[in-house]
Amino acid sequence: MRNSNTIQSYVYLLASLFLFSLARAAEPQLVIVDNDFNGPPNTLSNLRAALMFLESSEVKVLGFTVVTGDGWRDEEVAHTLKLLEIAGFKDIPVVPGAVLPLVNSQEETEAWEMLYGSVGYKGAFNSRMAPDKIPLLPEGMPAGRPADSFAPIFMIQQVHAHPHEVSIFAGGPLTNLAITLRLDPEFPKLVKELVFMGALVNLQPPDFNIRFDPEAAHIVLTAPWPSITSVGEVTSSPNTKAQAILSEEVVKKLRATNSPIAKYVLEYSQVDLDDNNNFPLWDELAAAVLIDPLVITKSEDIYLDVDIDHNMDYGRVHAWWDDQHVPHTNKCKVRVVDAIDVSRFKAMFIKCMSAYPASP
Repeated sequence: MRNSNTIQSYVYLLASLFLFSLARAAEPQLVIVDNDFNGPPNTLSNLRAALMFLESSEVKVLGFTVVTGDGWRDEEVAHTLKLLEIAGFKDIPVVPGAVLPLVNSQEETEAWEMLYGSVGYKGAFNSRMAPDKIPLLPEGMPAGRPADSFAPIFMIQQVHAHPHEVSIFAGGPLTNLAITLRLDPEFPKLVKELVFMGALVNLQPPDFNIRFDPEAAHIVLTAPWPSITSVGEVTSSPNTKAQAILSEEVVKKLRATNSPIAKYVLEYSQVDLDDNNNFPLWDELAAAVLIDPLVITKSEDIYLDVDIDHNMDYGRVHAWWDDQHVPHTNKCKVRVVDAIDVSRFKAMFIKCMSAYPASP
């Protein structure tokens, strides 16, 4: 009888643990989305990535933190606030972050170009607007206001409130994260994972997100993250560049839904729909990797760092494999995504872009 009761108790315990694990698995993962949320009339990649996080049942967004990159921070904040109004998520905080890179500047970039040639795309440094000026937005001005906080402080607070549970998505320059790491050295150890867009190896000129703030990228890539994933290389592969775009197939499916979000995406994605551009869905791909890691079909774990000597290679990303000398032996490896399941990605993208606004 005692043995029967013991077995029965053991079965109940196992069942309870199993049900608890299912409940935990069903909970959406907590995410902080850090990005340079540029908007119309420019490419809408980072705002579409924001919509993917908002409309996915797999994640819960704790907040959007904004960094200067594609545009100046304050204008990006306004685009983000308006997007949340259109999508029906006005309660999620939008938190302003860094206005300028840690060291790099417009003047230094122009001086570098005089010595070594054009860096190509320069983001906010190409803007004719002053950093504190917000133009009239094509999609309309937001009614809401940003959170009364600073992005690095917000990230530290959230991660300490939810240790080992918060995933960080970084779609733009890494300035906010670098400041966070300098304010709180324990921060990376308390984060669940970091997924970022950028770090194309040995590209010259370097990819924009790294080149805009090389010192910040160096700080972030040499921090002790439990897991760090780069989604830069995959966007340059021929397969991705040919398929992971706003194709006519994708456009037709979005038009068929006739949802307000789909209308917003189609109306303000003209730059990306231009046959002369056909930009890959950069930030959307990175968002998909965090939301659904099964979208990855090929990756490799290597060491990455950024050249911060202010010479010809300033901002270039370098890689080391296990059989090579690693300059920083305390570095963690970066999972570099080399290939994705494009069909799986497209299905996720279309579903998120076709959603209806959240109920008030």
